Amino acid sequence: MKHTIAFLLLLVVDLLAAYSQTVITGTVSDKQKEPVPFVTVTMQAKGESTIAGFASTDEAGRYRLTFDGTADSLTVTVRGMMIETTMRTVPNRSTTLDFTVAEKANQLKEVKVTATPVRRSNDTLTYVVGSFAGQSDRTIEDVLKKMPGIDVSASGAITYNGKAINKFYIEDLDMLGGRYNLATRNIEAKDVASVQVYENHQPIKAESIFSDQAAINLRLKDSAKGIWAIQALAGLGYKPVLYKAELTAMQFARNRQHISTYKGNNSGHTADEELLKHYDSGAALPQTGSMLSVSQPGTPDVEKKRYTDNLTNSVSGNQLVKIKDTELTANINFYNERLDREGYMSFTQYLPDAATPLVIEETTSNTAKENNLDVTLGVQTNKDLEYLRNSLNVKSSWSEAYTHLAAKEGNYQHLDNPYFSVSNDLSMMKRWGKHLFRVHFDVAYNNRPHELRVSPAYYFGSDSLQTLSQEVTQKNITANLRTSYGLTAGNFMLNYTPRFSMDLRKLTSALTAIDRNDTFIPAADSMRNNLWYNSYQVGIDQDYTYKKGNTLRMRLIIPTYISIITNDDRLTGNSVSYYRWIVNPTLTADYSFTPSFKAVANGYYRKSYGSMSDAYKGYILQSYRNLLRNTTDHLLESSGSGARVGLEYRDVIRMLFFNVSGGIQHSHKNLLYGYNYDGIVGIKTTLDQPTNADTYSLITGASKTLSLWHTKLEASAGWSRGKSELLLQDVIQPFHTKSYTVGASFNATPCQYLNFAYHFAWMKTEQWVANGDVSQPALLTHSHKGNVWIFPTEKLSINFNVDYQYFNEASAPNIVFADALIRYAWKATEWELECSNLFNARRYVSTVHSGMSTSINSHDLRPLSVLLKVRFKLK
Repeated sequence: MKHTIAFLLLLVVDLLAAYSQTVITGTVSDKQKEPVPFVTVTMQAKGESTIAGFASTDEAGRYRLTFDGTADSLTVTVRGMMIETTMRTVPNRSTTLDFTVAEKANQLKEVKVTATPVRRSNDTLTYVVGSFAGQSDRTIEDVLKKMPGIDVSASGAITYNGKAINKFYIEDLDMLGGRYNLATRNIEAKDVASVQVYENHQPIKAESIFSDQAAINLRLKDSAKGIWAIQALAGLGYKPVLYKAELTAMQFARNRQHISTYKGNNSGHTADEELLKHYDSGAALPQTGSMLSVSQPGTPDVEKKRYTDNLTNSVSGNQLVKIKDTELTANINFYNERLDREGYMSFTQYLPDAATPLVIEETTSNTAKENNLDVTLGVQTNKDLEYLRNSLNVKSSWSEAYTHLAAKEGNYQHLDNPYFSVSNDLSMMKRWGKHLFRVHFDVAYNNRPHELRVSPAYYFGSDSLQTLSQEVTQKNITANLRTSYGLTAGNFMLNYTPRFSMDLRKLTSALTAIDRNDTFIPAADSMRNNLWYNSYQVGIDQDYTYKKGNTLRMRLIIPTYISIITNDDRLTGNSVSYYRWIVNPTLTADYSFTPSFKAVANGYYRKSYGSMSDAYKGYILQSYRNLLRNTTDHLLESSGSGARVGLEYRDVIRMLFFNVSGGIQHSHKNLLYGYNYDGIVGIKTTLDQPTNADTYSLITGASKTLSLWHTKLEASAGWSRGKSELLLQDVIQPFHTKSYTVGASFNATPCQYLNFAYHFAWMKTEQWVANGDVSQPALLTHSHKGNVWIFPTEKLSINFNVDYQYFNEASAPNIVFADALIRYAWKATEWELECSNLFNARRYVSTVHSGMSTSINSHDLRPLSVLLKVRFKLK
């Protein structure tokens, strides 16, 4: 009996061994250790011709094969159009088998076949980074700029086929919450296998509402996963004495991600280059929202490093931990910055019935000191049937600005503008079959105690005023509560959302003065405010969605609520309440003629009532020459409507992207705002008269990548026209504007030793009043930017770039910038010699038209400078 049992056990073990599944996994890479994606890996029993299994490598070059059989040995073969066929024979047991293959360009009937740089799978596009990256591309942002359909602005904002992305992922995890410059400008291109675009991306898995926006996802190479990558940069230069220092630490593991950075410099690179937030409540750096301002040169249309003298230190720490389906995130961002700017401004305001216009000239020296802290703690669970997200945010800013205006007696301005806010945002969602339930609650508090001091103030209605001091404190609490029920019935999705919101605002202000005898002059009642302005909304949002396969999608949203506004002026004792019904419908739709070609349309109607800035009655000195208050007791009523239609085309095989759209907008207000000028002081005026404004626009853009020289071509054009009413010196004038824009660019790599790029932009703007008579000459600008990279060896890169700009209305209409750079890789370091402003351009002059006024701004530029930097890895 014992022998029988032993025999049966041995038989079972032999059978299990014979029929157990063999799993062979591994990677395919080239001789430079770079992964080879999208090649075929096959498996067959040794000596047999029948293929027993096959797979394709993914973006990181990985593959997986399984075999159910009794053969002693297996032959694994790697084949591809751009590699030599490689075979290896291994025993029939589970193992890891990596291949290193040689490149080989195969030809079929004299047609050279190359790997596909972009491929599509349903709504996902995959860009192979290696097909677009060149020797000059250090970070993944450099490569994104070369990919068809993807654009990266100077601020780092990413758009896909003309629309901003709604999410940025690294290995399908959103650690940065909109501050994706920290990733795109620090992750090296060589560490990314592919960039994925998720079209029509709905970030919430349980949500049934469609989206027409895309998301970006970075797929990293295996060699970049799970390890700490710590990199440093040190630089010194002249003129003046320059420095630059960086320290970056990153880790991307399966359930854990981390990015920390320190950046310090005085070479013109400001903190917002990396800390700017592109989604999730818009701008991320703490914004003061101040009513007050000091004079400063206008912002020119050139890189900040050309005109900003800075001393910047920024620190960012970002951590994500995933525990099962729950993601925990922490984001801490702080920067300390001093910005010095000098320039000249000539402001010309054309006044009705005036023989000569009002001209104000200022020579400005401005210093801004900023300290900003932003902390966000988040938790998220995102499943197919349930969703939870909570985000706690604290922002604090303690900042100030100084301005000196050079004049006969001079003018000094000082602004203190601290800011503090704390907010919490909670969203929950649960799906049961066809039913969906949602709850959302957010609450926020902020405090802005600001003060503007101007000295001397002889120009201000009296020659006896030595100093003006304007204090403004704004406090507010907001809260929003929404609960929602959703139902899916065939192609229809219905959502009903009862809602309650409140916005409690308090404004206090006082304008005081000190005369020549150092006597304090308290604020008169007309120079004070003590206002409580509260609004409440109660109602229901109706949301109807229709979706027919992947062809037709429509969504109609109808928020319907009652708005209650209370305006309590504590100085006068006057208190008034308003009750208004509001219905603000929005319709969006798109229709796909083919998977690559679709039409889109949207329309809306909006109505709103009042705001704090339209309610205060005491004067507020907004700037040293602008005095504001509201002179009407009527509640501001605003309405707006608009529609837009467009076509979108994207062909992955041809790498061709195209979009065109046209739109119209109409707005109406029951009050007309304007200015009366008394000398250089502008005083806000209000008329109880309705006013309308209309805008028409047309924009188009296209992107095409050619296999010839790996060339990316882009083109864009736009047109807009507007008409409204302008109130100046109590005279109402019909006001018209018109603008045209054209842009084009290309980037090409004709050989391994050369890359060049060119960008062209042209704009024409016009504005006029009355019967179409042009009151000002048209403003014409155009720019040409050229960039050349030369690669004598794999370790040496040389760069030249030239930027030419033209303004027809500037006193010096032509300006040229030029820069040069030499980069050399030596052992484990990378050395870079950067020379900026080669022609030592000293002044930049630009012109802006607005509201029948012309501003000519002249900016002092940073001089010719040289900066030597070395980049090295610490781990």
